[in-house]
Amino acid sequence: MKYVEVAKLKKEEAEKKISEKTTDLIRLRFEKASNQLKDLKSISKTKKDIARLNTHLNALNGVKGEK
Repeated sequence: MKYVEVAKLKKEEAEKKISEKTTDLIRLRFEKASNQLKDLKSISKTKKDIARLNTHLNALNGVKGEK
């Protein structure tokens, strides 16, 4: 999932995608632990998708990083 696709999502859709991706990540970790996972890069791809979605969600909420 590229950021261009993520940028088109609304807040509710982004939250739903985050929960779906988190569930996928848990499933992938279980598959890796039981040696059933063929594509090990799918775990890192899923993590990056979650990070992109969280970044977009923070931008929608107007949260800025403050030090």
